[in-house]
Amino acid sequence: MTQVQEKYRTPFDYMATLSGKNIYPLNPRSEEVDVQDMIHALSQLCRYGGHAAFFYSVLHHSLLVERYLKDKGASPLVRFYGLWHDGTEAYLVDLPRPVKRNLSEYVAIEDRLHQVIWEALGVRPPTEEEWELVKEADNAILYYEAKFVQPTGVWWRELHQDLGYEIKEELPSLLRKKFLTMHLHLKNRMGRH
Repeated sequence: MTQVQEKYRTPFDYMATLSGKNIYPLNPRSEEVDVQDMIHALSQLCRYGGHAAFFYSVLHHSLLVERYLKDKGASPLVRFYGLWHDGTEAYLVDLPRPVKRNLSEYVAIEDRLHQVIWEALGVRPPTEEEWELVKEADNAILYYEAKFVQPTGVWWRELHQDLGYEIKEELPSLLRKKFLTMHLHLKNRMGRH
C-alpha cells in the first residue's frame, strides 16, 4: 500500500460500529460500509442539531424524501438515492446546513464517502440530473417538516408546499424496519429494470 492509500488508516482513525466493524471515515473502503450499521446510526441522529420539538431522526427525514420522490413519479433508482441521500451522516453525523456549507474539507470528505457508499450499496453514483431531483426533494421535505419539527424560529418553514404527510415522533426501531423494508423493495424493483 502506498502512503496515500494508508493515510487516515491508523488505529486512531477508525470508528467502531454497532456490528463490530471498523470504518475509517476519512479514507473509507466499501467493504467497511454496512447497511444495518447505517440504518441504526441514522435512526439515532436527531435532525436540526437536536433543536426539534420532538425526536426527529435523519432516517425519518430520508423516508419522507423517498416518499416525495415516489409521489413525483421518480424511478426506483432515484428513489433509492433519495432514501440514502444522507447515508454519509451515519459516519459523519448530521451537521446543520450553515455549518456544513462553510466546511469545505468536510464537503470533500462527504463526497468521497458518498462514492464509497454507492459502491457498497451496489449502485452507480447518481448523475447530476438525478442528484438534482434528490436535492429538490430534500429541500421540499426540509421546508415542509420544519412546520412540525421547528414550529417557531425559522423563516424558511413558510416556503413549504402542503404535502399532506403526517410528521410525528416515531420510535427508532419502527423507523428502522420501515427503512429496511423500503431499501429491499427498491433494490428489488431496480433489479427488474
